[in-house]
Amino acid sequence: MIEKYHYAKDAKTYAKDLTSGRLCNAWPSNFGMRELQPSMETFSPLIDRVSERWHWNRQSRYNDGTLETKLAHPETRLFELCDNGEAVGYTLITSPNQSLKQRFWKTANDVRVIEIENLGLFPGCEGGGRGKAYFEMCFDMLFKEYDFVYWSQNNVHSPSLSKFYREKLGMMLLATDNVPDFRPMRRELA
Repeated sequence: MIEKYHYAKDAKTYAKDLTSGRLCNAWPSNFGMRELQPSMETFSPLIDRVSERWHWNRQSRYNDGTLETKLAHPETRLFELCDNGEAVGYTLITSPNQSLKQRFWKTANDVRVIEIENLGLFPGCEGGGRGKAYFEMCFDMLFKEYDFVYWSQNNVHSPSLSKFYREKLGMMLLATDNVPDFRPMRRELA
């Protein structure tokens, strides 16, 4: 089992974070996001590149048959993250499932919630402030339409990521769950 952290940021906190300087809505001119058509053909190569290191494609949510439905949902958006026009990662933005809305917001009807399901940089493309900048780009875009941005993280990558989400991005930790470990066993890697 591994820990899964559930985070959220609301539009009011985002506005305060812009005013205080914790977050900005201006990034290096070489950073950008290129929207792609959300489909298995465009999504699979992106997650496979990130999964070389993080094994995201082994998670049950990508192998339980619902991915195609999720990619076809009208709120789903897929972006290639770029630096000087070259792809350095991707982000998948989706409508969170009803059970998450019920759990954290008690009702799905009163609030507009969107999920940054994945935001990953390709191996070798991490660093240089990219992660924070791309999250901020997503916030800037999403808080024009939504009240809350939801994000979850499995605690398998780096213990410092939880601190990054809370302190650098100002996300609120909603809950922690234990979920099955999706990473390959060491013997599978040999």
